[in-house]
Amino acid sequence: MPSDNGKNNYKILHTMKKGIHPENYRLVAFKDMSNGTTTITKSTAATKETIEIDGVEYPLVKMEISNSSHPFYTGKVKLVDTANQFSCGQTVMQMSERVGAIAAINGGGFNDGANYDSNGGSPSGIIIEDGKLVNPSRPSANDYYNIIGMTSNGIFTLQHGSSQWAMDNDIYSAVSFSPFLVVNGVGQINGSGGWGIAPRTALGQRATGEMLFLVIDGRQVGWSIGCDLDVLQNTLLDEGCVNAAMLDGGSSTVMIYRGEFVNRPALGFERYINNCWVVMPAGEETSVES
Repeated sequence: MPSDNGKNNYKILHTMKKGIHPENYRLVAFKDMSNGTTTITKSTAATKETIEIDGVEYPLVKMEISNSSHPFYTGKVKLVDTANQFSCGQTVMQMSERVGAIAAINGGGFNDGANYDSNGGSPSGIIIEDGKLVNPSRPSANDYYNIIGMTSNGIFTLQHGSSQWAMDNDIYSAVSFSPFLVVNGVGQINGSGGWGIAPRTALGQRATGEMLFLVIDGRQVGWSIGCDLDVLQNTLLDEGCVNAAMLDGGSSTVMIYRGEFVNRPALGFERYINNCWVVMPAGEETSVES
């Protein structure tokens, strides 16, 4: 089949279930500007550009990609925490802009107020950034966390373990949250999950190494009410994830791409949180000082 430049260099990815996405969830062409490869998949990504392929016009998102064998490879996924750790949080937009990230989603838990009104400055659980243990201050074999981590060579790791285990096993980035959704290709959620309908955020990895950022908006009648954990898990399984975990959700759920919101935060604006997962541009994966 011919593409926009006359070569067989585009593919259409499978789509997910009908009836659970916003109205602007439609086929979008993502074009690798380094080699001309175009991938067509369903997305809510906003763009004013279009491209015609086989007589069909698609919204066009241009991507600067360094590895043609992975159509969505843009760099390294890592954790970034607030610049004011233990004092005050930041928004995902602020943290992602501070480090020059391409994309970002909210991360792990933090100690919140009774009315969900904290400033995000107090992390809940383990924090590892650029291979350095941020919380707790010293590694211990006697603490215990739900570790959602990434090794220095890009292996997404889920482990119920100690901060000492994390430091001994090359965990380069990590947060804590629960539950794990998919472990070694097996879904972990029984029934609906029992958490109720709400905005959700999750992070997963395919067997081929690609990382998936997933957010599902909620608490917005007429737009999206959210989902329980079975929908989150099954979406990640449908997308080929072999390991996946839920991150903080609710009013924390945010996705940023190139300085723009991909989703609609439940409050109508971002709240201050403690940390986020980002995609750094290829060749710019150096450590970031908070």
